[in-house]
Amino acid sequence: MKNWYVINTKPKQEKLAGATLVREGIEVFLPQLQRSRFVRSKVRNVTESLFPNYLFARFDPIKNCQLVRYCKGVKCVIGNNGTFWKLDEQIIVDLKARQGEDGYVQLSQGMDKGDHVEILQGPMIGLEGIFEKEIKPAERVMILLNFLGNQSRLEINPAFLRLKS
Repeated sequence: MKNWYVINTKPKQEKLAGATLVREGIEVFLPQLQRSRFVRSKVRNVTESLFPNYLFARFDPIKNCQLVRYCKGVKCVIGNNGTFWKLDEQIIVDLKARQGEDGYVQLSQGMDKGDHVEILQGPMIGLEGIFEKEIKPAERVMILLNFLGNQSRLEINPAFLRLKS
């Protein structure tokens, strides 16, 4: 049965590993974002992986284990003691939902100060908070979280948040 798994790639080889896996018939998802950076004293738009050195692949571990593990650019499949850890399909669905028409992941989702958000991943999954601000670089945001009767600030990747209606 095919499930989504996290593939750890060799440094800066996410695209190579993804292209090689696709050629072998494996479904791959490599979320990318586009941002402005100073390159040689000029501001340029650059494309970066949302999760550097990682990509997601959907495959049957019984049939495709060796193919994936020894694919060019792949370092390992995330797991323990020879067992790969399955990734919840909803995570992939949520990440794909954040892709704009240009194919790049939109991190902030247009969140404004005071918006109610829900945490989708990590140890705080399911908790709700209030969006406070983006933190530079824009890979993190700060939310106010009511937890155990106290209001605390939490820095989190905006890809792990969803706006509450």
